[in-house]
Parts: sequence; C-alpha cells; structure tokens
Amino acid sequence: MQPDRKLNTRTMILCAVFAAVMAVGAYIQIPVPPVSITLQTAVCVFAGCLLGARAGAVSMALYVLVGLIGVPVFTGGGGFAYVLKPSFGFLLGFIPAAFVTGLLFEKKIKKNARFVNVLLVSLAGVAALDVIGYPYMYFILRGASMPGPAAASVLSSILLFLPGDVLKCALVALVAPVVIKRLGSAYSTR
Repeated sequence: MQPDRKLNTRTMILCAVFAAVMAVGAYIQIPVPPVSITLQTAVCVFAGCLLGARAGAVSMALYVLVGLIGVPVFTGGGGFAYVLKPSFGFLLGFIPAAFVTGLLFEKKIKKNARFVNVLLVSLAGVAALDVIGYPYMYFILRGASMPGPAAASVLSSILLFLPGDVLKCALVALVAPVVIKRLGSAYSTR
C-alpha cells in the first residue's frame, strides 16, 4: 500500500475481517502457562502478506483496541486490565509484526511470492513480534515473582513456541501465494 494513500473501502473491510479472524484465532488454542499457543501468529503474518504494511498493522491495532475496550476477543477475555497479563506484549507485538511482514512483502517479494520468500518474510514478522512479546512477558512475570523463575519461564516459552511459530509461518508460506494469486492482494488493485 502506498504510504500517502488513504485506506479505501475494500481495504477497510479487509482490516475488519482480519481483526475478526484474529479474534477467532485467539480461541483456537493450546493452553500452556504463561501464554497460550494460538493461531494468531499465522493470522498476523498473513494479514501483513495480504494487506501490506499499513493495512496489516491497522487490522492488528483494531483487534487490540477492540479487546482493550472490553470485547472478549483476547484468549482470556478483554478489557484494559489485560495490559497486566504476560501475553499482552504479544498482542502489542502483532501490530509491528504485521507491519514488518507487509513491508518486506511489498518491497522484496510482491511479484515473487514463492514459499521460501514468504516463509522468510513471515519469520521476520515473528521476530518483530517476539522482540516486544518476550521482554513484556518477562517484566510482567518478574513483577509477579522472583527474577529467576520469570527468566526460566520466558526461556521455556521461547523453546516451546519457536517450533510452532516456524510451522505457522510455513502454513502462511503455503497459503498466501495461492490466495494472493487467485484474489489479488489488497494493494495490488491500485
């Protein structure tokens, strides 16, 4: 999407759709402490691939905003008190993750959306997510317990989530090129 352009109606609808799909992805979960495993990572990077940097980030920001105002779209419900949960950093991280994924997709592989390229772009988006999510989780857990157990919990989460994140990115890398080829990306019709 061009940075100087406004969001058109089609893109705004797709942003709302991805925010809704993100809410559904929150409830498809494997509950593990301190943060459940969900399909949200895949939805987030897919939004970046399909919508582009700006609209992908808008869709994730819309999802977070809806949850913060109290609509129970997060894994554990909703409301402003959710900012004190260890998983909230990942919710915030979805915004730059979709942006990074979308930006790299637009700039590097838009015309060559093959599996390996989309996988690498998706993994870069997940890295942006993790840069915010894990430190946030550490600081919330550290406030709730001793520093040692918080660090061990974060480390175990990284080891637990990493294989799943790679699999989710691989799923996006399989699906996104097909969807984009058949439907066109949100920014390809301008």
